[in-house]
Order: sequence, then structure tokens, then C-alpha cells
Amino acid sequence: AKGGSGPVDAIRQLLLTQTRVLRARFASGRSLFITSLHVKEEPDQCFELAAHLPAGPNATARCGDWSGCGDGQNGLMWDFQTCTMEVEHIGFGSPHQMFPARPWTLQWLDEHCGRRFGARPDPFGLTSLWGFDETNLRAQTSRIVFTNGLNDGWSVGGILHDLAPEKGLVAINLPNGAHHSDLSHQYGAEDTPDVRSA
Repeated sequence: AKGGSGPVDAIRQLLLTQTRVLRARFASGRSLFITSLHVKEEPDQCFELAAHLPAGPNATARCGDWSGCGDGQNGLMWDFQTCTMEVEHIGFGSPHQMFPARPWTLQWLDEHCGRRFGARPDPFGLTSLWGFDETNLRAQTSRIVFTNGLNDGWSVGGILHDLAPEKGLVAINLPNGAHHSDLSHQYGAEDTPDVRSA
């Protein structure tokens, strides 16, 4: 292997070669993907995982939002929000995914938030503060369309059924939609099939 002769050097070289191959594949029309991962342009640089963790003490790749918190100060702030009043009930467990099953539990979140911030999550904090539950929405609002992409882990926190159609409180569920999926395709003047059917 280049730069050495042991198994560690051989594995390092293999990873660097694979990184170059992946960069070449994504370079054509996929530069946004590479930029979003902050992949270094120097071919001999290793991927620095620690640079992609949230800031602050006791940071982990698994944060309060299991779909990801981000890095640096933004990740720190989102992790804190999901450890206090913006509790995300997102777990993984579908047999149709590549990730290992990981059901969401309040116990795990409580332990994580205690270690990370000395905080306790309040899953109903925003609902209580803003009155954003189904009863209050029916009584205090009108003309809201709740749209949900059901392929999105965040849809578990959405309003998935009509609350009061007579007041314009309706839900539209897009079976194949997901978080920002409308921004990840180029259909020209046309929208995605789910959006067109809705």
C-alpha cells in the first residue's frame, strides 16, 4: 500500500481510493451532496467525524432529533430545543429501510438530555404554551391546510386528519412525500405526482 506496508495502511489506501471514486461519481450533477457533507477537496484527507458533531459538552452523533441535529452551534441549539420543548418522536424500524431498528423512547431522550444539558424533555411543552392541540385548534383557528409527507419521520408530529373541514382545517397527506422532497427533484413546471394528486 502507498505510504506503508501494513494492514492499516492498506485499509487507509482502500478508503482513500473509494473516496476518490465516490467524489468522481458525485461530481457530475451532485455537487450539492458533496458540499453538504463538507467533503474536503484534498484527496489524502480523512473524513473528520468530530467536525460534524454539535458543539458543546457531551456531543454525540445521536442527538435529541434522531434524524440529525447538524454540526457546530446550529447542532447545539437544535439538540437543546429537542431536549426541552421541541421533542421529536422519531424512531426507525421499518423493514423497508437500510438502517437498524431504533424505536423512539422517552427514557433514552431523558438520559441523553440530562447528560448533555442537565435538562428534562417536556413533550407537551409547546402544546401547553401555545394551545396547539386539536381542541384548541378547532376552537381558535380556521383556514389551515396541514400537509404531511408520510415518508418523513417528522410526520408523526403532524396533523394527519381533518380537524374541522367546515372551518377549513384540513389535512392533506402525501404518501411518498418527505421533508424537503419537493426541493430535491427537478420537474420543470410540473410538481411531484403526490403534489399533483393532492
